[in-house]
Amino acid sequence: MALALIALVTRAVPAQAHVVRFETLSRAAVGDGYEKIVGRLWFADRPGSAANRRIVDLERAARNVDGEVSSSDDVVILAPRDRTRANGAAVIDIPNRGGATALILDGGRFSHEPDVPDDLGDGFLMRHGFITISLGWQFDVPRAPGLLGLRAPVASDDRHPITGLVRSDFHVDAPQAEHEIGDRGHVAYRVNDNADLDNVLTERDEVLAPRRVIPRARWRFTRAGAAIALDGDFTPGRIYELVYRAKDPVVVGLGLAAVRDAVSYFKHDPSAPVHVLRAYGFGISQSGRFLRTLVVRGFDTDEQGRPVFEGIMPIVAGPSLGSFDHRFAQPSRDAAAFSSFFYPTDMPPFHEREWPLPPDLKVIDIVTSHEYWGRAASLMTTSDDGTRDVALPANVRFYAVAGGMHITGVSPTKLAGARERSDPLDYHWLERSTLVRLDDWARSGTAPPPSRYPTIADATLVAPERWTFPRTIPGLAVPDPAIALHRTWRYDFGPRWDAGIVDREPPLLGAPYPSLIPKVDGDGIDLGGLRLPEVAAPLGTYTGWNLREPATGFGDHLVDFYGSFVPFALTNGTQMAAHDPRRSIAERYGDRSGYLRAYQAATATLVRQRYVLAEDAPALRARAEWLWRIVHETARR
Repeated sequence: MALALIALVTRAVPAQAHVVRFETLSRAAVGDGYEKIVGRLWFADRPGSAANRRIVDLERAARNVDGEVSSSDDVVILAPRDRTRANGAAVIDIPNRGGATALILDGGRFSHEPDVPDDLGDGFLMRHGFITISLGWQFDVPRAPGLLGLRAPVASDDRHPITGLVRSDFHVDAPQAEHEIGDRGHVAYRVNDNADLDNVLTERDEVLAPRRVIPRARWRFTRAGAAIALDGDFTPGRIYELVYRAKDPVVVGLGLAAVRDAVSYFKHDPSAPVHVLRAYGFGISQSGRFLRTLVVRGFDTDEQGRPVFEGIMPIVAGPSLGSFDHRFAQPSRDAAAFSSFFYPTDMPPFHEREWPLPPDLKVIDIVTSHEYWGRAASLMTTSDDGTRDVALPANVRFYAVAGGMHITGVSPTKLAGARERSDPLDYHWLERSTLVRLDDWARSGTAPPPSRYPTIADATLVAPERWTFPRTIPGLAVPDPAIALHRTWRYDFGPRWDAGIVDREPPLLGAPYPSLIPKVDGDGIDLGGLRLPEVAAPLGTYTGWNLREPATGFGDHLVDFYGSFVPFALTNGTQMAAHDPRRSIAERYGDRSGYLRAYQAATATLVRQRYVLAEDAPALRARAEWLWRIVHETARR
């Protein structure tokens, strides 16, 4: 239904909360007895305070009459209209590049179109009484409907513009004459001077290959400095890297302060539109890295010294932090399998034992097989030299989803630019169970089930040179870890990096950190991790990697974020005809009934072990039937 626009409501709140006011922009019923409140939070942060002195360049931002720095963010709240139905807990949704993600837990999603209702999925969050609060925190999100962002000031030196080096790297899958500077449509920093000698464009043939400078006469800034054009086109098979002198850095770290202060406001301020007792940070990929950074940098305590979160759930974040609080930071930049190289993302501390981790904060990490290949996930549980396992703190759980890829629950079709069908493994069932277990843990002390991940000790986590794969699987292109495996290095961004200022772009590279990968079984599926029902009773090989099509360039590297799915042969006859070393579906299960019994037995085991909720067993059975149908339809084509 369309949102009912209501009058603007302004609530004054105590100054020490650092939330100046909450503006209600719209309020509407959305189903399941819930309402959706769209609003804006306004903040005032005092430079030099104990909680804020770590924010880079805050003292260089313009101040209001009270000597504080103003900012605001977008907020979307889903809450029971009858507040007595709420269970006291809120999922604090950290949007990914502006997109709210909490409804993924329901199998739904927020709409980016104002006139299109949100997809509430199966109402899981509503049934359990969770409130969701989605908080914009990123200043440079694309200017598109439905995205949540932060409005933050720029820093200056006595009103004189600050300049600094900014880097933008990219590759193309097909020739094109022009390419944007910002990452994935994000707003780029302004070019200080088109003719500045610091503006340099290079190309190279591999990640570590020497850079070749492209003559300045061959390229130019376009779209008012938001893009560059190259004579002769950007072409596949090359990595392009632009370094330019920019001006007007935004105080990016106010995004961390905004989340801190907003959660404190909803927990403690009587004027807030909803009130929560327990707050759980939920972030996927980039926003999971944001949560990790928030804790590492000490923003998990509010101005009054109170805990912000009772627990956090970083999903597929790997061991990474991010560009969330330094001068000219680009929060969207990551360090994926084959893009965004050498940004301050995969940097220590990699695992929670080295964090300033509050003893009462509960952390549940979820990664997939892809994060071992594309995000150096082994660094989360091993020593930095890769020689031994590192014990997790008692208040941390770590679940590695065997056979999963970075993106969950897609159809097993061939993605453009990829060699194999995409991995269809849906692991949002684990995320749902994890949220319920996290709430039990914080509320009553009932600990979640044990961590499940590959280890050095049980030989399920191995060095790349010791990794082997059943390479005779028909039609499957297998990566060479020496080439395709993502690595992270020791970076040197210059002498002022500790103060949050980058002086060296690109950074100098030191020795790489070891990246270990899971050993596989005879079907090519990772060992040591948590096997959800469709992998415990598989109809094919699930991997966390998928190689690029050679025509797009770099065919021996991985497609960012995606894995592969290769169905088993249906019968023994088709298996032998294809010379497939994997047992056929008929040999494994006999028929459809045998398969469903095996799948349901795997589901029952995971329910008993508390990795999956009993309420999700019927939906999982329906998924098993869908998988059976899709694999057989694919085989008949």
